[in-house]
Amino acid sequence: MSAVPEVVVEAFAIADSCARSDIETCCVPVEGSTHKLLKWNTQEVDRQDRQIVAKSLHYLDLRRLIQREPGAPHIVSFPEAAA
Repeated sequence: MSAVPEVVVEAFAIADSCARSDIETCCVPVEGSTHKLLKWNTQEVDRQDRQIVAKSLHYLDLRRLIQREPGAPHIVSFPEAAA
């Protein structure tokens, strides 16, 4: 098997970072979340940001880079940040 081209690895890293940044800048932090594990409310989004947040959430779900709160799937976190 051939190795994954470096450009593909870099493209995923950029896309991961951009999608995470969309959540962190467009969504409201959940009150009571800790510095080690911030949680984001993806329902409290300005109207003009809803489409980009939806696309970013879909991407992050596909990549399994977010964790959704049980019983409140609109609350998300980035679990590797707790490590």
